[in-house]
Amino acid sequence: MYRISDLLDYPADIELADIDKDGDLDIFATARNSNDLVWLRNDGNKLDWPSFIIEENANTPLGIATGDIDADGNIDVALCSNGDAKLFWYKGDGKGGFSRRVIDPNLLNPREIKLVDFDKDGDLDAAVICSNVANTVSLYINENATTWTRKILYTKRIGFDIEVGDLNKDGFPDLGAVFSAGSTSPNTGGIFWSGDGKGNFTILQGITTSNSVDMTAIKFADVERWRSGCFVNLVFG
Repeated sequence: MYRISDLLDYPADIELADIDKDGDLDIFATARNSNDLVWLRNDGNKLDWPSFIIEENANTPLGIATGDIDADGNIDVALCSNGDAKLFWYKGDGKGGFSRRVIDPNLLNPREIKLVDFDKDGDLDAAVICSNVANTVSLYINENATTWTRKILYTKRIGFDIEVGDLNKDGFPDLGAVFSAGSTSPNTGGIFWSGDGKGNFTILQGITTSNSVDMTAIKFADVERWRSGCFVNLVFG
């Protein structure tokens, strides 16, 4: 085990990517209390990770996701700015430089984000879960990285976590999300959606829990020995 950084004030999320194209995996991280999005550069020295601030004016930054959003061959990063209801992405130049772009200037309390090509057009789209009942799960269809069309998939619960994977093995990405406990029992603690490869989703299955139990995390894994080919791990709070 190696210590990477002592400088992040309440790290909320990390993602690994070769940001500067030197063959080493670097780290994106959010520092919630200092409102920073940070790049920790991997120079091949396990004991030394130089830190560079990409964004210092986020507002309670939480979830991040990486990918080539504009299909220019460079790694970009998307950010949930929870405190000021904004969803950003940062265009990377392949050398560690980033410029901010806006996906949505008015998304209440975004918490976690995933980047996946939901409509099979070659662009990375975004799925976001929020800690606000007005827009618990939102989908953003990417049109050439300049226009993002929002679809609200679910309301009514405070969201905790979101995951993407091919649950029904039809070749199209599906969604899973988990929520806070409701006030009635049985309670909808989570939902799985089936995607059609065109950016449309229908509910595949709901998960019911007692009204005192939060479902706080969800993870998919491809397990070929299972008949379904997919394993779902749920964490209860």
